[in-house]
Amino acid sequence: GTLPVGGGLPAAEAAQFLLASISYSELLSEAGDKAREAVRQSLMARLSRHEQDGAVRMDAFVHIVTGARPA
Repeated sequence: GTLPVGGGLPAAEAAQFLLASISYSELLSEAGDKAREAVRQSLMARLSRHEQDGAVRMDAFVHIVTGARPA
């Protein structure tokens, strides 16, 4: 199925949501405003390809892994 990014945000807002959510956002901030804006623009362009009815929806996959502890 598909997963709405950020709960169903349009591409520009979804890009901001993802940038705020990533674990290396601090490093990106240290790179400066120009680098951060370039990444935001690139991400927004990529997300806009998946926007439907005003919301970014991307294919989602779930991997269920089971196992047992050795005795």
